[in-house]
Amino acid sequence: MKAIFTPSQQRAHDLCIQQAEGISALSLMERAAFRLYKTMLPEIQRIQPKHIAVLVGPGNNGGDGLALARYLSAHSMVQVLRLNSAQYSPENMEQAQALIPLSHRIHLTDFQLDRPDEFQSFLTTDLWIDALFGNGLSRPLHVDFSPFFAWILSMGKPVWAIDSPSGLPSRPEEFGLENPVLPAQNTYCIDRPAFSMLFPESAPFLGQWQVVPLSHFESKDPDAKLGCWVESADVQLRLPKRRIQAHKGNQGWLALIGGGEGGEGALCLSSGAALNMGAGKILALGQSSARAPLLSRHPEVQFQDMAVLGMVLPEKISALAMGPGAGKTEAFINWLKFALEFPSIPRVFDADALNAMAENRLVQPFQGQVVLTPHPGEFDRLFGTSDRSEQRWQKALQAAQKWNCHIVLKNHITWVFTPEGQAFALNFGTPALAKGGSGDSLTGMLGALLARGLKTTNACLLAVALHGRAARLMEMQRGTDSVNPSELPDYLGLAYRTFEQGERV
Repeated sequence: MKAIFTPSQQRAHDLCIQQAEGISALSLMERAAFRLYKTMLPEIQRIQPKHIAVLVGPGNNGGDGLALARYLSAHSMVQVLRLNSAQYSPENMEQAQALIPLSHRIHLTDFQLDRPDEFQSFLTTDLWIDALFGNGLSRPLHVDFSPFFAWILSMGKPVWAIDSPSGLPSRPEEFGLENPVLPAQNTYCIDRPAFSMLFPESAPFLGQWQVVPLSHFESKDPDAKLGCWVESADVQLRLPKRRIQAHKGNQGWLALIGGGEGGEGALCLSSGAALNMGAGKILALGQSSARAPLLSRHPEVQFQDMAVLGMVLPEKISALAMGPGAGKTEAFINWLKFALEFPSIPRVFDADALNAMAENRLVQPFQGQVVLTPHPGEFDRLFGTSDRSEQRWQKALQAAQKWNCHIVLKNHITWVFTPEGQAFALNFGTPALAKGGSGDSLTGMLGALLARGLKTTNACLLAVALHGRAARLMEMQRGTDSVNPSELPDYLGLAYRTFEQGERV
């Protein structure tokens, strides 16, 4: 996993890479530029720009852009527009010198914001590369950048950002201020994403983004990070293996509670996902109206009317998940109170279980293994409203420790928080999951993994990653709007295999 750093921590980490690998800052910059180029190359070949303009600042992000310009000159004429400064970094100056032999393909101009006449030569540009500041800004950009950014955007050409779009706040609490930001269609993060990029407020500025690997070296200081960035390799290492002697009795017995009147389909979705996540046996408890639709779709599942069955679970139940489509019936509230006092097995609370916990003030320091899976609205009902996503992040980090539970905070980037104070960011999903029923599948998957005996943190990370990957695979076949939660479980096996085989999706 990659630690998530503040800008100053990232600079210190870059120095650690240089020391660990015995290389210079210039060599590390050259590596970053080459890997940026290789990552961009397929899209460069697709759009075939005749002219590329590279915006560079005075620091090392600008140095990355200068080095990248040399590689791009093999495909296009390159104009480099460097912000005039009294002080350039040493690596920036060396990279600028390296452009001189390529003056027939690359033209370097130093510019000032108050001289717009110097911009006119860029009117033929087909693509802008933003290497002005990256994520190293220590303060918001001056408003003088606003007309310059507006002029670039008025040309209607794509902008690709290196590290992060120039002007994007490095601290999430700065979102909402009237700071100039140059939005990008594509963002290429070197080594790892910046912390501020992992919140919804940044999404309009980032476009499509991906991480460009820089080094396998990773800091061992557990305090020098804001969380962990989960990569595909981390998921691969945690995939459960079904042993040759496996049978239904040792693959976990999951109890699912939900499926109230009007919510019968949610119980079906959770059950299907749990089946496809390998649970050995599933007992579904819901209102009697859920029996027919559930058993017609998933005859492998046992069903009991939760209003008829007393507060007793079979002894061999190994995990419990509750909430999908449950409603607010007295029977369900009684089961919820029972589950909260049943610490001997892992428990997952989602949807109506979370709403009932908020309405009945049932949040308490939990005993045993407990996972809460709220979306932002459910989280706010439980722990109070937040003005910003970063404020909600702080609350979730503290709540997981205070209440002794795991919190899976679902969003376009999902965070997993642990009772030990860890935070994990996962970006395996897709906007195609923005449909009712998607979360019900995740609940069933998470319950199944816990029933099979996985450690709680690993189960949370795997469920979120496989859920998102399955949706992406369906999206690739059908398009974003045609990803249906009822069919998502059918893609879980393929999602598992892509992680197992190390395939990129």
